[in-house]
Amino acid sequence: MSYSFQVRGASIVVALAAAAAAFDEVVASQPTHAADKAPALAAAEALAALIHPDDTKDVVIAMNGYLSWKYPNHTMEGTPEFSGVACTVSVNQAARQ
Repeated sequence: MSYSFQVRGASIVVALAAAAAAFDEVVASQPTHAADKAPALAAAEALAALIHPDDTKDVVIAMNGYLSWKYPNHTMEGTPEFSGVACTVSVNQAARQ
C-alpha cells in the first residue's frame, strides 16, 4: 500500500500538524500504515527543523511512501511481515498564499 500527500501551513508547526492530520487520514483508509506513521512523521520533523523560519512564507511538506508485506502462512490474518518500506519527505518554503 502507498500514500502521497502535500500540506501547507503558515509556519513549520502548522505544516507539521497538517502532515500529522493527513497521515491520520492515510491510516484511516489504509490501517497497515499505522506501522510507518511515527517514523515518517519523525523524518518530516527532523527535516523541518533544518528550515530557517520565515514568517513571510508558507511551509509546504510533501510525503509519499509505501509498505510491502505478506501475512504468515499466506493468510490475511495475524500481523503482517514487512518486506519493504519507503518514505520520501520534502520540506520547502513557498510564497504565502
